[in-house]
Amino acid sequence: MKKAILVVVLVSSLTLPSRIANADEKDTIQQLLAENQNLTLQLDNAKKVQGDIAKAGLAINGADSALKYAQEELRREGTGLLQEGQQIQNAAQATGCPWGTRQSDVAYVDSCNAEGKRLMAMWEELQKQGASLEVYARELDKERSELTKRTMEWAAKKKANDADLGDLDAARTAWLERYSAFVMHSEAYERLKVQAPAAQICKVIANLSGDSAVNLGDLEAAAACLNRLWDGAR
Repeated sequence: MKKAILVVVLVSSLTLPSRIANADEKDTIQQLLAENQNLTLQLDNAKKVQGDIAKAGLAINGADSALKYAQEELRREGTGLLQEGQQIQNAAQATGCPWGTRQSDVAYVDSCNAEGKRLMAMWEELQKQGASLEVYARELDKERSELTKRTMEWAAKKKANDADLGDLDAARTAWLERYSAFVMHSEAYERLKVQAPAAQICKVIANLSGDSAVNLGDLEAAAACLNRLWDGAR
């Protein structure tokens, strides 16, 4: 009886450190998963904003092209603007904006054409009111001031978003380094390796830590690996 009790105590003392390690691994996995979820969400949002900013930039460039063209034509054509305006509209329908060339960026083309038509409509309305070319020139100057303001606001948003993306890229690299250091030395991963090829996803992502080309898909794959480890650690 005493010998049996001794064996039980010995076995318990051997398994206790393993249980403690397993609990620590579960805590680490939970923490890494939570950080991954937050980081993935922030990166996804920042990249969506980046796309919206890029489209807005194309729209501003399109409006700038139309306004620049209108100002140049005012200086060159003078009272011939109405006839020139019809030529602009015909060219826009045929080739898109800027007139006489072809562009594949829809946001740019749409903005340029819309702005060109609006400016010519403004000139036609001023003509009906008997306004002079000087009045039209002042109106175009006002449009230039507004567009400059829009451009500055856009540049500020782009700068802020670029800074956010830089910070998030650094945070992602740091997370992947901690992820790799943990996964490659965890007991849960050792158990998972015997279930290959299920363990391969952990190997691939771990080898990418520190790679600046790592994207959201890699973070999602890392989360899948951690979820597998979590299943094995429970």
